[in-house]
Amino acid sequence: MHTHIADPTGAGDALTATLIYGYLNNIPMEEALRLGVSAASLTLRYPGTVVPDLSLEKIYDQLVI
Repeated sequence: MHTHIADPTGAGDALTATLIYGYLNNIPMEEALRLGVSAASLTLRYPGTVVPDLSLEKIYDQLVI
């Protein structure tokens, strides 16, 4: 799968934050990692550092792995 990169800023933070969220909410590590990669992928598509309407539902809708 190919992701068009609008701005790489914030992608690593999105990945890390999602992994921490998963850990704190007892989400299995494999699933948390999938969510983190998807959050990073979504973040890459937007200019700026954050996706304004990023949510767990949106991440699940856009799983990349």
